[in-house]
Amino acid sequence: MDVRNGSSIAYEYQIDSDTLNLSLPRICLQPIVENAITHGLRNVRRKDKRLRISAKRSAGKLVVTISDNGIGMNADEMNRALEANDPKRVESGVSIGILNVNARLKRLFGRIYGLRIESEPGEGTTVILMVPAVESGGNPAEKKPDEKEMTE
Repeated sequence: MDVRNGSSIAYEYQIDSDTLNLSLPRICLQPIVENAITHGLRNVRRKDKRLRISAKRSAGKLVVTISDNGIGMNADEMNRALEANDPKRVESGVSIGILNVNARLKRLFGRIYGLRIESEPGEGTTVILMVPAVESGGNPAEKKPDEKEMTE
């Protein structure tokens, strides 16, 4: 039971076992999950509210997706802001959690990493987080992207 929202949300986890020993920078998932609940699911009148978190390894990368079946949105504007990675927008306080996570991931790992959003109004939203697959015990910030990763 989600007491704050006064309704039930079903949580699903699809975590591939080969991702369990991979590192992810701190406080990367919390703002995304919070946005899914607050903006995607909170005011939806459906009884089958669902939040799914999945993780898989793909081509040397850790790909984490957070999906909800909430109200959805037009993702184009947000994806443009994520791609632009403008520090002034982060400082403005608009969408600060998502933009901050994206900026940190790009700064740590290179431009090809970070967040991407897939969504349609009325259909729910999926946020895709992509970082290099770095084994636990190592510091993910020590993984230096190659020059190609920095410029893509």
